[in-house]
Amino acid sequence: IQPAAVEQIRALPNPIASSDLASDRREADNPTFYAAGMAIMFVFFTTVTAPVGLLLERRTGTLARLLAAPIRPASIVLGTALAAFALGLVSMVVLVAATTLLLGASWGPPLLVAPLILAAVLAATGLSMLICTLARTEEQAGGWNSMIAITMAMLGGAMIPLQQAPELLLQLGRITPHAWFLAAINAMASPSVGLNDVLPSLAFLAGFAVLTGSLGLFRARSFLVAR
Repeated sequence: IQPAAVEQIRALPNPIASSDLASDRREADNPTFYAAGMAIMFVFFTTVTAPVGLLLERRTGTLARLLAAPIRPASIVLGTALAAFALGLVSMVVLVAATTLLLGASWGPPLLVAPLILAAVLAATGLSMLICTLARTEEQAGGWNSMIAITMAMLGGAMIPLQQAPELLLQLGRITPHAWFLAAINAMASPSVGLNDVLPSLAFLAGFAVLTGSLGLFRARSFLVAR
């Protein structure tokens, strides 16, 4: 090869270029995903504890004393809902702290995680209250709650990521609070996450809580009357 040709070849731009691109993940790592899945699944079991107590009080007759007082039935149910919410919130906060310290889970920015947890606990509280106003006994309420909670956890991807599920299950999962909660957790894996990224999940969880909670309050009077 002529020296002049070699120089011309060297003067050509390199066809292969490399550059560092910032990662913009939209999927949580394994410790975070399973920690979030465990948290959203078990909060639906925790919040049912307080409303089941109302069923026990009705069966033993102590609820009749409350009804004899100048207290509105909806106020009794609302007070129980506040207790259920407090239990669910404490359990979620403990799980977030424990999995962060022990498993290295990275939940996301605290200012986004906090409203997400509040919305998730409200959703669980609303469903638990509704189930207990429909049930006749403590056992029935516990059985219904367990069945619904486990079904929603499976459909919502709390046990197996929805990315690995068939399309039908993927679509069914979108009607569960679990799927929206985990979608927000995945969104917060991105370094550029903002409020708009988790707002759809917050809206769904809040709407689910309002719907189920309103139905529970609506049924408060018929629930408190002994059957």
